[in-house]
Amino acid sequence: MAASDSAPQVSGLSMERWRLNPAIRLSWRDWGAESVVIEVRSGQTLVFDPLSAAVMACIEAGAADIDTLMAAICADLGDVEPATLTDTLCTALERLNKLGWIEPIALATG
Repeated sequence: MAASDSAPQVSGLSMERWRLNPAIRLSWRDWGAESVVIEVRSGQTLVFDPLSAAVMACIEAGAADIDTLMAAICADLGDVEPATLTDTLCTALERLNKLGWIEPIALATG
């Protein structure tokens, strides 16, 4: 049941641009294989793997859609299988969105 609940969310994630929530301030500490990110105002702290750190850093640098994020992450991390990356990227976006650290900006259609 959980898999069917998350499937529509994943496809919805690919239809949006993402930006950093303007109400948060982040402080980063990097140790190569992992990064610790602290949301300064709440004190909430997360440990990120390289992929999640790359996603968050790209969004922190400016609003991005899933294609822009995939291109930046592939360039940064090297040899990554696109099908696996898409699923992992959507999972990371969903997690960051649920935390309130990022927010969607609907893409214009037409």
